Amino acid sequence: MLLVSFTAAFADGGTGLATKYEVTMLKLELCTDAPLATEYDTTCTGAVVVGTGNKVFDIASVNVGASVGQFISTTGLPVGTTFKYAKPTFSRKFKMTGSATLSNPTCYCRTESSSTFDATKGKYKSATAGVCEADAATAASNAEPQDLYMQDIASDNIKCENGSCSANQATNYFRTPLSALNIPLLGKALENPPVGQTYVSAIYELETPYTVTAVAPKIAIAFGTKNGFFSDSFTAGGSKCIADLFYPWVRVSITD
Repeated sequence: MLLVSFTAAFADGGTGLATKYEVTMLKLELCTDAPLATEYDTTCTGAVVVGTGNKVFDIASVNVGASVGQFISTTGLPVGTTFKYAKPTFSRKFKMTGSATLSNPTCYCRTESSSTFDATKGKYKSATAGVCEADAATAASNAEPQDLYMQDIASDNIKCENGSCSANQATNYFRTPLSALNIPLLGKALENPPVGQTYVSAIYELETPYTVTAVAPKIAIAFGTKNGFFSDSFTAGGSKCIADLFYPWVRVSITD
């Protein structure tokens, strides 16, 4: 279930360890092919649904595999069909605990549970505030679970300067292109969802193509969230930071 590896990424700033990375899965499909016309193209050819619902997975947990197994059913797949990709669809709301070391200005940023978005701009256009601590160890120790929302890729977003977002500044929000990162485990495509859409889809390539036999296959997955927390520091009457998401690493294989 290579699915959950969708999340948003950004240029500049820095990344750090996410000790909690909760994703709400809505659907998982296997694809015989994917045109991948652009890295935002999540068209899934020959789609077969193998999981639906509203299931929360902490992909930073060592027990995530057992939870994923309850979401997926591989019985009844068409024998002889070869699948090359998986297409997960998930909520744009996440919960993360993480910290990162930043420079220009220096900030040991951590997640903060009380941080929220601007009511006028809304959750998908507000990069919510983290907290700068005195050192990396303190930031990691004090990190709290924070609700994060995958931001609209747009020029009219804001970044919050405090937990209530009562002080903020305009920002042009974008994410680091997958093509620039050039790491297959980060995925092949990630949708650019329209403004206000509460879910998003992605395309991931299976470790090797799988051809269905008469035996219901097993799906093995591994996640990496060492760099799952993204942050950026800035000056606004002192060092400030925002808390955000970065692409996790995902490895998926299907075997009989």
